[in-house]
Amino acid sequence: MVSLRILFGLVPKTAEYEARMDGLRKEYQEFVSFSESKELSDYLDLEKTILSSDFALKKKQILQQKYSDTPEYRQEKEFLTLKKSKSVRLYYKAKESVALKEYKATEDSDTLARYYELEKFVQSPEFFKAKGTMGKRFSESEEYKKLMEFKQLKKADMIRRYFAYGKSKINANYKALDGTDTIARYEELEKTVASDDFRKVKEYMLLPGKKKYELSEEFKMEQDYYSRKNSEKFTWYFKVKDSNIFDEVKRWNLTFTEEFSDGIDKKKWLRRYFWGEAVLKDTYALNHEKHVFTDGNLEVAHGVLKIITKKESVKAKAWDPKLGFFPKEFNYTSGLLSSGNNFRQQYGLFEAKIRLNKSYPVNHAFWMVSDQMLPHIDVVKYAKKVNFGNYWNRNGQSVQKKHAATGAGKYTGDFFIYSLEWSKQKLIWKINGITVMVSEEGIPEAPMYLNFSSGLYREANGSVLPASMEIDWIRCYQHT
Repeated sequence: MVSLRILFGLVPKTAEYEARMDGLRKEYQEFVSFSESKELSDYLDLEKTILSSDFALKKKQILQQKYSDTPEYRQEKEFLTLKKSKSVRLYYKAKESVALKEYKATEDSDTLARYYELEKFVQSPEFFKAKGTMGKRFSESEEYKKLMEFKQLKKADMIRRYFAYGKSKINANYKALDGTDTIARYEELEKTVASDDFRKVKEYMLLPGKKKYELSEEFKMEQDYYSRKNSEKFTWYFKVKDSNIFDEVKRWNLTFTEEFSDGIDKKKWLRRYFWGEAVLKDTYALNHEKHVFTDGNLEVAHGVLKIITKKESVKAKAWDPKLGFFPKEFNYTSGLLSSGNNFRQQYGLFEAKIRLNKSYPVNHAFWMVSDQMLPHIDVVKYAKKVNFGNYWNRNGQSVQKKHAATGAGKYTGDFFIYSLEWSKQKLIWKINGITVMVSEEGIPEAPMYLNFSSGLYREANGSVLPASMEIDWIRCYQHT
């Protein structure tokens, strides 16, 4: 057992301890909620992507992209090669020239058609026969007129230029390329490299690698990832996730709570001994008790329950193991709160925020019991001193106990959080989270219920009455 006198200096102030524990529980709930959130799930998926080898490879590829490795580069190179080709340059020089236009115009003209018609005639056997047989009369013939017309056309600038251009190299080159795949490919490439899509690709690919990456979806994903990772919420989450800050809180699941915000819940609480309700449907007192429990001694104000002991004459039942129940006059009344009908639990953490007002010989207690009188645990009991203990039967005969006590001065007049941690191996009593007693003997092996009561076991000086014990809240937990 640890000395309470020494430990008191280590016990934190109740308000600070309560605020810290409530804050931890609230923060832990936020941690659990965030752990199960889609926001975190999305982040972890994003992190998996960002840290993957595939993502690293894609990033490297973007940073190392070169224009010379693209289809666009190869298209542009092919286009420029064709554009610089002498034959292609001559082709377009001819195509866009006045001479070609005139040549094509002449080719389609009636004049050229007449020229070819006359040429054919003057070279025909008929023409030579007529010329040979007519003699001097030939100059007066139609054949002669046609010959003169032919000679005149042959000397005409239009016809001479036509035949001269037709025999030229530039025309031969034009005719050789016109309608070919070479020209079709050149014009296709020309259209491609002049397009907005091509221009955008080229401009992008000519950017520095870092700039290209900044324009990528991968960069946006990476920025999103680091923005989340460095945010206050995610920084907090991973900091507490890898710490032991919630170790104490994570151990427990809340199983029972009472804040007295709506008075006393009759479904939760009995206002008399459990067996009085179970057997008599009435209150009773034990034979050595100077008080009897009544409903009128429990008051709730501003969320705080007050159990009041006062001088008051009441006739009620008393219990004696030899005599059974019998009527008795009591000079004092007090109050009890029991969870025997509604809540029982084996193992866990049981705690309450209580003010033990100094009013001896009035006793105040937070205690636990099962269906038998033993085992019995005093989580805290004020009886001149502040006591902690457990009591049990050995071999069904002698009563055994483990007990600790300290002076009441430090622990009366103010609220403290008294708790019992009960496991298969030990019982641990605490005040504001600081251990004050440990017992590894007499560990109860059955579910127990909660009791909060005040009372008298000897006559009281009227100056101490009425006296009260106050309870702000009650909470019970089980191991996760």
